[in-house]
Amino acid sequence: MIGYLGLGSNIGDRQAHMQAAVDALEQRGVRVLASSSVYETEPVGLVLDQRDFFNAGLRIETAHGPDQLLEACKDVERAVGREAGGVRHGPRVIDVDVLILGELIHRSDRLTLPHPEVLSRRFVLAPLLELDPGLELAPGGRLANALEGLGPGQEVRRVGPPLLTHKLAAMLLVVDVGNTQTHFGVFAEGADVIAEHWRFATVRDSTRDELGAALSNLLGLRGLGFADIDSSIVSSTVPQLSEQWTEMSKRYLGLEMMVVGPAIRTGMPIRIDNPREVGADRLVNSVAAYDRVRDTCVVVDFGTAITYDAVSAAGEYLGGIITPGAEISIDALYERAAKLPKVELAPPRSLIGKSTVDAIRSGIVYGFAGQVDGIVRRLRAELGPSTTVIATGGLAHALVPFVEETIDEVDDLLTLQGLRLIWQRNAD
Repeated sequence: MIGYLGLGSNIGDRQAHMQAAVDALEQRGVRVLASSSVYETEPVGLVLDQRDFFNAGLRIETAHGPDQLLEACKDVERAVGREAGGVRHGPRVIDVDVLILGELIHRSDRLTLPHPEVLSRRFVLAPLLELDPGLELAPGGRLANALEGLGPGQEVRRVGPPLLTHKLAAMLLVVDVGNTQTHFGVFAEGADVIAEHWRFATVRDSTRDELGAALSNLLGLRGLGFADIDSSIVSSTVPQLSEQWTEMSKRYLGLEMMVVGPAIRTGMPIRIDNPREVGADRLVNSVAAYDRVRDTCVVVDFGTAITYDAVSAAGEYLGGIITPGAEISIDALYERAAKLPKVELAPPRSLIGKSTVDAIRSGIVYGFAGQVDGIVRRLRAELGPSTTVIATGGLAHALVPFVEETIDEVDDLLTLQGLRLIWQRNAD
């Protein structure tokens, strides 16, 4: 299970204590996938007259349950030198706090998850959002919104690079090039949990060197480099960028990059009139969804377009539905209606808008949510009521909360997981 921990120290060599905690976690069944940068923060709470803290966030993977993970963190604190007792919110050698563990909501005498102060502490939010800008809490909403809503105070300063995490020598680079965004990540050899992932805007005239520079910079933020990548795969809805990514891979990684296309083995029969027409991203999503549920399923991808892709119980790609996406509909409305402003895609304040902006937001959000409700209902009527529906895509977080028809799961990493599966099926 993926989770997030918070580290803090304000006694002695603060960074050394946090690094020691990272190393100790690895020995206690907690794999550290990534660290945020190190931040220096002012004390908060009951004791303000003390040295500033160093803080960092960690993304972890563990098989521990909540109470087991808490005990592992307490054991790490003891190993690094923290003594029992002490003043609440007072000086300490090390803090290792369990902040989030998957989507679990947990309450016991010793631990509450998500941590009750996640949304109110700048020194917690800043590292977590560096690790995952789209991170959300099921009962509390997006962390980015919480950070924007904090008042003055709680100064946070970035003072150092990420802590060193255990690195595996061989990593698979997976790249999904969409019309609006490019989403890519890395998997450690043999792992089925992504180690790290990033998004950036797709620029259609990017060159291989510009892509190489972007890749190098983002890998470097997590202490990785080109030498850590020993295999790669790309799916692209922008044909000219497929060539640039493969050229980048040859020049900077020294690798032939696998490209998702008609000649590649996916393990999924394609039951449409012209199999070459199916978009690479749609096929990759379908492969990942079927691998997960092993039964009839539908993937709803909220991107530049909203696509619905159906897979049979036998694992056959049956076809799908394509509709214009929310953002391009906003753009079209702005361009074709002279008096209407351009608005950002955001939750409406109410169904009935009290301003032009609110009315547009309500129309877009509830209109597309209603579209999803209607299409998913019809798909279940045709495929069967037990059909699993998985949502993905960069705009899923904005629209899925307003969908009334059952969405069984939202997975922002579905396409990257599908790329991993297809690479494995073609690697031999």
